[in-house]
This record gives sequence, C-alpha cells and structure tokens, in this order.
Amino acid sequence: MTSFGRRVTRTDETLFPGALFDHERANLSGVSELGAQLEIATTSTGWKLAGEIDAHTAPDLATALVQLPDGDVVVDVADVSFMDSSGLRVLIDVAARAREAGGELIIAHPTPGITRLVEISGLSGQLRLDD
Repeated sequence: MTSFGRRVTRTDETLFPGALFDHERANLSGVSELGAQLEIATTSTGWKLAGEIDAHTAPDLATALVQLPDGDVVVDVADVSFMDSSGLRVLIDVAARAREAGGELIIAHPTPGITRLVEISGLSGQLRLDD
C-alpha cells in the first residue's frame, strides 16, 4: 500500500477500522519517504513497536491502534529508537480511549528518550510508563 510517499507492507490484509481486536490479525512495517522505519506487531494485550515514530510514521501507528483490546492496553516501546511529539500524540489518544473503555494504556519498557519526552511534556501523570 502506498500513500503520501509512505510504503507500508501489511502481512495480513484483515486489518481495517471497525474490526474486532485480534492479536493475530496483522503486523505492519513501513518506511517513510525520509527513511524512518516503524514495525508494528500485535500481541495478545496490544502492540510491540520497533523503529522510529515521527510525523511520517505516526499516522500508520494511529491507524494500527484504532481497535483496542479489552482491558489494559500494552504498547511495548523497548525497540523504539526515536519518538517525537507525533508519536506522543498517538499514545495520548490511545490512553484516553483505553480509559473510556475502562482500561489503561501501559507504555512498557520505555527507553530513556521516551521517558524524558513524557516527563518534559508534563504527561507523567497521564501516561503510565512501566519498566
């Protein structure tokens, strides 16, 4: 699938808005026009991310995180090498939707850079970081 200069490879075409959460439904991998790479793999409780989350890859992340699992939502960011405010915005949206559904967003294994981004943004009280 190509859109706005991004190349995204879907390994399972059953990922679409409105689908029930199925942790086996899709793994996404994308490369932005500037070379930023982001891999998104579903797990039984959420997602495992690897690569860079910036203005070019955040829209793909937002699309992948449309449907949330029941209960707490875990986003493992241990393998995220870079994230800017675009990625933070996606996580804030997911956190709000998880709370509305009675769960919580858990940002698992944050790197020092992601921890610092959350802290300097004043969002430590809104986003749960879990080592």
